[in-house]
Amino acid sequence: MKHFWFQESQKSKNNPYRDYYIWKEGNEGDVPNNWTSCFQGSAWELDEKTNEYYLHLFF
Repeated sequence: MKHFWFQESQKSKNNPYRDYYIWKEGNEGDVPNNWTSCFQGSAWELDEKTNEYYLHLFF
């Protein structure tokens, strides 16, 4: 289950909750940079509705 703030941030690029998270456009059809997750793979996840990536890290 995703937090209410994050669900709101996914609704549009102009949503006030969007600034609560790190969102970036892709880099020529790929993730914004080479940052990796501590669980393996990219730290970025694509949101298909807004076609932007959000930073998905845990510490």
